[in-house]
Amino acid sequence: MAAPPPAPPPTLKPEIGADGLARDSPVIAYTEKVILEEQLQLKKYIQENYSKIREVEKELENLTFEMKLTAGPKKAALEHFRKKIEMSTEKIRLAKVKEEQAKKIDILRCIWYSRPGKLLRKLLKTKKMLSRNYVMI
Repeated sequence: MAAPPPAPPPTLKPEIGADGLARDSPVIAYTEKVILEEQLQLKKYIQENYSKIREVEKELENLTFEMKLTAGPKKAALEHFRKKIEMSTEKIRLAKVKEEQAKKIDILRCIWYSRPGKLLRKLLKTKKMLSRNYVMI
């Protein structure tokens, strides 16, 4: 005759409750409780991180909006200053040209009204007269 099967250890035997249904063993119940607590902690952690992510996204959105608001006027101001600099550079260039012309005129005036200049004028006048006479002949 065969021996009856060995009895399961008492910790693995299902407990029968007052209602006649099998209850979970205390080890399984404790493990499930730990798992549920860990799941709750993970959910809480995820929610906190999601809220932090949402806050960062909102801040980024606000900064982007601020940048868009300030970038336009800054760009316009820089363009305005660039045009002013170009205009003043052009004025300076024209002033230098006028100064050079004035220096040349001054030098010519000095030559024209000096004693050698008088001689030069006489020569030029006689040259003109000669060229007129030559053309008339």
